[in-house]
Amino acid sequence: MPRDHPPPLFISAVGNDSTGESLLSNLKHLDTRGVLISSDESTASYTGIIDKKGECLMGIGDMAAHMLITAEHVQKFQSTLENCPIFVIDGNIPQDTMDYILRVAKQNGIPVWFEPTDAKKAYKAFISGHVIDFASPNLNELRTLMENQGASQSQLTPREDPPSAILKEAFELSHMAMSIVNTLFVTLGKLGVMVTSKGSINDPLIKCCSTKCATTRLYPPPIVSTFVSVSGAGDCFAAGVGAGMLKNLPESECVAAGTAAAAMSIAAHSTVPSELNAESIPWGSTAKYQIIPNNF
Repeated sequence: MPRDHPPPLFISAVGNDSTGESLLSNLKHLDTRGVLISSDESTASYTGIIDKKGECLMGIGDMAAHMLITAEHVQKFQSTLENCPIFVIDGNIPQDTMDYILRVAKQNGIPVWFEPTDAKKAYKAFISGHVIDFASPNLNELRTLMENQGASQSQLTPREDPPSAILKEAFELSHMAMSIVNTLFVTLGKLGVMVTSKGSINDPLIKCCSTKCATTRLYPPPIVSTFVSVSGAGDCFAAGVGAGMLKNLPESECVAAGTAAAAMSIAAHSTVPSELNAESIPWGSTAKYQIIPNNF
């Protein structure tokens, strides 16, 4: 987190157990007064099955504690929320809570970053009809999102494996999503990140102003010497981009920060490496990109 900003307010819920205690002890860089500690639910947990190439095959989790993040709990911190530079929410929180946060954001002109978390939850931020400023789905999450927005199977590009087909599908779905998202970061694994935005690439990303025509850029994936696991890379990418946004950096510098954070995650056994912090990011770097033409 850039030093010129106070610690982020973290609103969540954990169990009154050793896992919750361990989690909170490792969050000294956050303002954790928004974390509810419950004796009724255990701390949410997730186990991912990783193959020998570091790819996630499947996962299983217990997310019941997230249902404790109610609108009433979040409302306790409304005075702080109204002065935040950005909201970051994910698909795990209850629908009523998400709708409440989006209303506060709209009323106060605060941009929102939505991380779908899972394909089955990718549509939740859009049920209430709000236009989301930033979203960071993977391709499967984007597919589900657009299907829930009414895209028929005939409108979706066939789900094929060749890189050209994947890029074409991501491009077409991203442009379809521009009616509900202003800037879309689609993580494509070894193909990199596709960014489709209505804003100017030279303006600070957090102050993205809507233009008539969306443009798409493809950024290459992180370069790592040791490939351990992709688990956590997407979250670290989003964290790096978000930190760059709070520094008022343009898109290419924010993506460079996100890519550096993702590379650290991929090379580590832990999803969020302990050495990942504001000092470990090469600020000022610019990520190279390829402009994807609208007739792609």
